[in-house]
Parts: sequence; C-alpha cells; structure tokens
Amino acid sequence: MKLYKYIGLLGVAFLMGTAVGCSDDKDVVPLDKSEMAVENAAYNTLTFEWGRVDGARQYSYEFRRSDSEDIIEVGLTKDNKATFTGLDPDTEYTLTVLAYAAINSDNTTSEPIVLTARTSPLEPIEAPVLRWSREVNTVIISWDAVEGARTYEYSFVDADGNEIGTGTTFNTSVSFANMQDGKYTFNIVAQTIAGGRTDSDESSMTFEFKREREELWRIEGNYTSALLDKTWKATLVSYDDNSYTILNWYGVEGYDLEFTIDQSDANNMFHAGCEGVEYNYNSSTGTYSIPTGLSSPSTIGLKASGNQSAMTGNSGRGNVTLSVTDGSTSGTDRLEWGITINDFVGTWTLNFAGYDYFAYGAESDYDEFYTADVEVTLGSAANTLMVPMPNYYGYKGGTGTMVVDLDEMTFTMSPVEIGAFVISGYGLEDSNVTMTGTISMKKIVFNPIQLWWGEYYYISEDSYLNYTRE
Repeated sequence: MKLYKYIGLLGVAFLMGTAVGCSDDKDVVPLDKSEMAVENAAYNTLTFEWGRVDGARQYSYEFRRSDSEDIIEVGLTKDNKATFTGLDPDTEYTLTVLAYAAINSDNTTSEPIVLTARTSPLEPIEAPVLRWSREVNTVIISWDAVEGARTYEYSFVDADGNEIGTGTTFNTSVSFANMQDGKYTFNIVAQTIAGGRTDSDESSMTFEFKREREELWRIEGNYTSALLDKTWKATLVSYDDNSYTILNWYGVEGYDLEFTIDQSDANNMFHAGCEGVEYNYNSSTGTYSIPTGLSSPSTIGLKASGNQSAMTGNSGRGNVTLSVTDGSTSGTDRLEWGITINDFVGTWTLNFAGYDYFAYGAESDYDEFYTADVEVTLGSAANTLMVPMPNYYGYKGGTGTMVVDLDEMTFTMSPVEIGAFVISGYGLEDSNVTMTGTISMKKIVFNPIQLWWGEYYYISEDSYLNYTRE
C-alpha cells in the first residue's frame, strides 16, 4: 500500500535515532556509506543489493517512483538486499537506504545511499513468418507456432481493401476457397497472455493469385470423323471457366482439342483454345490449325466463325459439331453423348420427410417419414416417367407423371393425390403449384414440396422428397 512522504524515511530515521542514540558525553561519527547496485531488473520486479556496512545493526529504506513523491514502500531490514514486485514496466524507481548503528555504538546513522533503476520494457513475442500454398483455387496460408502465443488474429483483403476474411484462430493455418484472380494481402498478429510479453508485431504478406480451371464433369461419347469415316469412343471434360477438352480427339494419346464457349458472342460462340493453349489461326479464312498426332492428316483445319462449330447440352446429353477440313476434303465431325428416358426406368429408393409446419423447427409428433423401394416406369407421352408418391398418414401415395427435360436434366410434375391429401410444389396459398426438381442417373431431387388437406397446409419448407439408386 502507498504511504506518504511525511511518514517516510525521516520518520524511520527519527525512530531509529531514538532507539540507538548514544550518551551526550560521547562523540559519535556517521557510519560509512556503502555502494549499492541493481542485482535484477525485470519488467515488474527490481532487486537492489548493497555492501554491508561495518557497525551497522540494520538498514531502513524508502522506495518510490522517480517521477512521483508518493512513497511505494518503507521498511527496516537486517539484510543487505530488498526486492520490489508488482511494478510497472519500463519505469524508473528510486531507492534510498540508511545504515543504522547499534545502541551505545560510537557511530550514528549513515548518510543516505540513493540509487535509481528502471524496470525492463515489455518485449513483443516473435512475429509469425507467413507462407502460402494452393489446392486448385483454395489458398492455404500457414505459419509456424510462435512461442508464447495463445491465439492469432488475422485479416485478409484484396487489392482494393475489400475484406475476404478476418478472425482469430488457435490454429497455425487458415484457408480461403474459390479464390479469384488478383492481388491479396494477409496480415496477422500473434496474441499472448504470457507475463512480461506483448502481442507480436504485425506480419504481412502480399501475393498474386491466378485461378486454375476446375473440372465440373466429364462424359464419354461417340466421336465420328467425317474425314476418316470412322467412329471411336472419346471423353469430353467440362471446366468452370466455360472451357472444354476432347481428350485424344483423333484417337492419339496426348493430342487433345481445347475449346471455349463464349455465351456473350451469339454469332461466334465457339473458340478453339483456352487459357494457356493457343492454336495457329488464319484470320482470312477463320480457320484454326489443330494437330491430330496422326501421320496423315497431321493437322486439321477447324472452322469456328459464324458458329460453324458448336456445342449444345450438358453432362446428361449433348453434342459437339466441328466443321473440319484437311485441305482437300471438308465435313462435319460429331461427338455425341447422353441418356434417354429409358435410362431412368427401374427400381429407386423413395425418401420422404414431412416436418410439421406448426412445430417451427422443433420435433413434433406430427412429423411423418416414409422410405420404400418403388418402380419407376415409362409414361405414355414422350420423355415422361410414372413415379410413385410417398404414403402419408396411412394413405397410399398416388402415381405422378414426371415430364423430363433431357437437355436441362430437370423435370416438372402436376400435383398428385395421396388419399385425402394432395402433394404439390411448396406454397401457402393453394395446392395448385407444379412440382419441379432435377434428375440424374443416380438421384431424383424434388424442390420444396407441400401437403394439403383441402385448404390447409401441413408441412414446412425443409421437408424433402427424393429418389436414389446405386
């Protein structure tokens, strides 16, 4: 606790003078002064030590901040050392010491010994050393663990200062997915709770990122060459930047055809080549020269201007048409792939969950679940399927007519009766809402559905209906 100067050393000296005073008829001399030194200086601790004074019985001391007259501590000690804790870092303190003689000694109190000392400043812990790597279009930023660090606070921004991500982590890495082309800066501070240390200085790293195209899907189809009058199996790979690759396009390993579809140019959508791949192009004839890997023809002219070459379809079905020439003969090559409505006929596993609309996300006794193997058959109209609906509250599900768009791999279905209920597309107005969804060889997924009893709706939007098969 802080004392004040008027009860400091002067008060102690007065008391000691009374306790050790000598008789009036004896001449006394002051004790010698001693040298004093700082034995230890930490950020919150100072230890002072002084040489023992011959004839001294004990020592009094006064300790305070050098910039303040308030006394932090006064005391008496027979030791020649004093330690003070709980101090402020990087702060100067003053210690004054007096040596006292024994009673009836020929000596009296020494002159004051005064020393100033400063606590050490707080030192920051080591700053993290940053590095970055990538997994396709995901950036991974990492660093080695910093001794004394408990957490790491980071920020990640683009060249315009727009925030990509901020946060605090106990880990030594963070990742950011789906990165776009550009320059980015990552900043980080190691945070500590260790005594005597502060958070690290900020580490910063700036780097350029260039996206790699990511594969979306690949299919195998039949490639028919007009120039060779032959057909073989070929694989088409689709990427997320609207580029495509026909692997080994003329049947020779390592000789691929790369092309890009530019949806913004309706009259010239097809372009041979992609990022990092360019073909010789004759602007006067609008013809690309594409290597085949064959001895003859070793290259084929590919005409693309005015949509002479084109691609339609998706992962389900489609075709690529290529206007080609070897200089003497011209024709149209075709790569065709896809499925028919017959490919969906067979046994599927129906999965249904109807969650009580009025339970507001909580479990309810009115939640209904149904799973069964069902047979999907062909409908009477083109590209239609007859799909059994789930049972509900003891009522047997009816059969709906699913109209399939094989180009878009989507479907529609009109509302279907399930006993006294009607299953429809999701809504809260009426039951006359068409059901929609997506279809693939392995899964049929309905968009949100609703069940009605007359004008009353029953299930929430997180209910689901799907069909799966191996």
